[in-house]
Amino acid sequence: MNSLNLNGVISSIDIEKFRGLKNQRIELGNRLTLISGQNATHKTTILGLLAQPFKFDEIKTIYGKIFQAKFGDSFKFSKKFDIPGEHLYHINFLSEQTFGRKKVQVKSYPRPKKDKSFIRLVTGETRKSGEGNLSFPVIYLTLKRVFPLGELKPENIKLDLTQNEIEYFYKTYKTLILKRNDIAVDYIKIGAIKQVLAPHEKNYDGFTISAGQDNLGQIIGSIISFQRVKEHLKDNYKGGIFLIDELDVTLHQAVREEVLKWLYEEACNLNLQIVFTSHSLNLIEYYIKYRKEHNLKKDMQLIYLSNTYDELVIDKNPTIESIKADLRAQVEQVEIKPQKRIKPVVSVFCEDDEGKVFCEYLLGSNLKQYVDIISLKVGFSDLLRFSKCKAAVFSKSLFCLDGDIESKGGNNVIRLPGSSSPEKVFFEFISRLSPAHDLFKKSSKRYTQQVFCKDTNGYENWEREDWKKWFNRNSEKCGGAYRLFSYWAKENKDKVDSFKKAFRRSYNILAQKHRLPKM
Repeated sequence: MNSLNLNGVISSIDIEKFRGLKNQRIELGNRLTLISGQNATHKTTILGLLAQPFKFDEIKTIYGKIFQAKFGDSFKFSKKFDIPGEHLYHINFLSEQTFGRKKVQVKSYPRPKKDKSFIRLVTGETRKSGEGNLSFPVIYLTLKRVFPLGELKPENIKLDLTQNEIEYFYKTYKTLILKRNDIAVDYIKIGAIKQVLAPHEKNYDGFTISAGQDNLGQIIGSIISFQRVKEHLKDNYKGGIFLIDELDVTLHQAVREEVLKWLYEEACNLNLQIVFTSHSLNLIEYYIKYRKEHNLKKDMQLIYLSNTYDELVIDKNPTIESIKADLRAQVEQVEIKPQKRIKPVVSVFCEDDEGKVFCEYLLGSNLKQYVDIISLKVGFSDLLRFSKCKAAVFSKSLFCLDGDIESKGGNNVIRLPGSSSPEKVFFEFISRLSPAHDLFKKSSKRYTQQVFCKDTNGYENWEREDWKKWFNRNSEKCGGAYRLFSYWAKENKDKVDSFKKAFRRSYNILAQKHRLPKM
């Protein structure tokens, strides 16, 4: 995934003194770092500290700005409590080769009396040549990015993106927002407050987009800016730092999860260290789960800040239970009840579990009482070979193949409806439905077209096992496989009837041969 074979730039930040932060070390993930905690625990301050010592001006962002966090965006100093000289921290680097040093110091100093501001932060231990801000691209998205477009008078500016950048924006936005509608993008500026790539569908313009669309547009636009730096520097490119205050704000949960996965991928592709804050318990829980499932202990760090007992405590990778306790949230649990089985008479062997469940539904309770439907978890060629075997366990049985199998068998072989495997039959069925179809609209679990789209990104490259996993996940999400089958059956009554007719015929031939009750 990471063609640069780099693993981030910053290892940690040591804060000797900066307001409520005293003698604290915060270790960053090589790719992502999530900072969470209650209000007033210095989360945003830490983002500003990370941004301060970096600046890159060889090329500009897609908005025509240099890669630098403005001092005023990061900090608001108090003349009463912020005393020059009482702010000191060091940023430690993973490799001395990146900047020719192991760490960089940042300290506050008084400004000349004629300046409007009374304090400044200076990068470097001296004022000698070679000190000062380090040449390295940084973007810091503050909460100004979600300032409502409708509150002021925005202006539409000519879009200066390459065709490849526009196509990347379209593809990424639709993947993250879980929609496949055609979109356009406007470049909108609101004075000095913010600039944004405003994605919108064709029936409205960028001035009326939601805050969530606005937020996504700015995040994607920032990634495109880093892509430009990589293209400009080529082999000299070392990466970048992307800081986002309250990543989850204005985004609903499904989109948050997609954004998290995408940010990790782009952090690897572009050697970015992405640090963001969040209060969202759902996002934090998903972050912990994703980190564990993909074994990303070095790439992803979770920093939790707590001042519950009047002293700031930094907890590295705490459990979700401890975070919930500190944020005083509640968790709902869902009980899943097992389904009852009907005792069998004659065996029907299917290729896999998906074929078994489909066969059970098609037969219904009246026909199913005659048979025991069994998943052998074998390929169709083995199933056909068993159908010709004279052993007692197979000679009194039927064999049910997926609909995509064309090999001929005897009277004891039947095929499921459709021209492909059950998983693909139902994928094709759901993909044709409108967002207002009853499968979505009447789902007690809020199974929507967006949920479907979320789970099908990249399906063109899926292997058979990927299709099986998708089928099982979505069957549960939509309220059970039988609910999904029932909607399919309503629109495919002729196929259901043809299957039942063929099944009865094969069963009755077998029953007559072995003196069993007929259907």
